[in-house]
Formats: sequence, C-alpha cells, structure tokens
Amino acid sequence: MFGIIRPCGEHGCPSLREAWRAHLCGLCLTLRDGHGQGARLATNYDTLIISVLTEAQLPSSAPRRTAGPCALRGFRRAEVVDARASGARFAAGVSLVLAAGKIRDHVADGDAGRATAGARSRLAVRWEKAGARLAAETGFDTTPLAATVTRQLALERAFAARDRGTAVLERPTPAVTAMPEPAGDAVAGVPEAAVAGGLE
Repeated sequence: MFGIIRPCGEHGCPSLREAWRAHLCGLCLTLRDGHGQGARLATNYDTLIISVLTEAQLPSSAPRRTAGPCALRGFRRAEVVDARASGARFAAGVSLVLAAGKIRDHVADGDAGRATAGARSRLAVRWEKAGARLAAETGFDTTPLAATVTRQLALERAFAARDRGTAVLERPTPAVTAMPEPAGDAVAGVPEAAVAGGLE
C-alpha cells in the first residue's frame, strides 16, 4: 500500500473510520478479485478517495458485501464496498496504472536490481494494461496518466545523460494534471461537490 491520504485517527468519528475501511478493503479486494493476490500491493490510499467521493455523490453506486477474515483486520469479517461498485473499479484501475508507473521508475533508477528488472518491467506493462481496461469500464481514459510517467522518465534520462549523477526535472509534472474533467461515467450526472454526509 502507498499514498498519503488518511482519515484523522484522533478526531475522526467511528462511522467515518468504518466507512473509510469499507472503501479501503473494497479497493484491495477489487484488485485481488480482478488481478490476483499480488495486485493487492497496488492498493493506493490516494486513489481510494475516488471510491469515497463517488459514493458521497451517488450512494447507490457503492453496494456493500460481507468480506471474510483478513490478517490486516485481525482476522475479523467486515462490511466492504463490493467489487461491482463503479468507484471501486475506477480506483482500482487508476491504482494499477500508478503502481505500474512506480515500478517503471524504480527500474529506470536501477533500484530494482538487474536480476529482477526484467520481471518488474513485465509486471508494470501487465498492470498498466489491466488498469487501463478496468478504468475504461467506468469511462476513464488512463492514457494521460501513463503518458505523464513516460514523460517524466524521459526527462530524467535526458538530464542524467547531460549531467551524470544529477537528474533534475525541468518542471514538475504531477499526475494530477492528467485527470480529465469530468471524471467519466463513474460520477456522471451527479452534483459536482461531494456531500460529506454521504459517508455517514
């Protein structure tokens, strides 16, 4: 798992924490059900917000189901967002594409090691394609996201070649610039602003 967005553990109400966990576990299980156990490593706290906001705007888009015991929940069952939910599938698709980009970056930087670089590159290709297919089901085109990663890697290579040992980006290229508006069928036809009460 990676990402930085978390609910406030100190001030967040229990219902908010439960709702957040339902989306987190739902995203993780959506990745597993569609792409195998290994894909759960692509679970991304930041893309999870897509699932949360989708339900906040359209509660009917996030059906629940009871998940079996999980080690990360202390082997307890829990109510989670079902893999059929448009927000969960949208978030899973984007998570796979971003995870693929992270792997590509590690390989390009030499962090992966020569022995595993080839396998990691193949995994990145597979996850990027799978993420694109999954996101396309909700009307989202991941091509700009993948292109952002490619552009950044090209810049790093160019600067590294010009000045060995220093790879300075010419300008920031945040992945958020690749997010189109509107975000696709997953949130089409609903209010622009998420309703905070939708999580309670």
